[in-house]
Amino acid sequence: MDGLYLLGAGVMVYAVLVQITMLILQATAYSRHKHKSFLVLCLASISGVIYGGMAGLPYVVELAQDQLKTLMVISSIFAIISASLAVCGTALLFDSYRTLAGNGHKQAAQENKE
Repeated sequence: MDGLYLLGAGVMVYAVLVQITMLILQATAYSRHKHKSFLVLCLASISGVIYGGMAGLPYVVELAQDQLKTLMVISSIFAIISASLAVCGTALLFDSYRTLAGNGHKQAAQENKE
């Protein structure tokens, strides 16, 4: 196996393992807190795992040029979905934190008045 080929395969495996780890963390957070941001982030990670699996397929299976093109188009769609959901989920999470932090500041200010 060529060195660059091996490097590419290793990077794909690592990326999928990172996505799976993130999915586990997000699913755990969702099961505890039931906040929609974690659900959106889970969907982003699922799409990322699908993308990683599809993008890594040429390292495992030899594909014809037409099959490779089709795989690249479909996997790119999953990559775009994953990235878009990740941004939306993160924005929801930050918005929730901003609201929570704002309420904490209001409560602390009120306690200081008393």
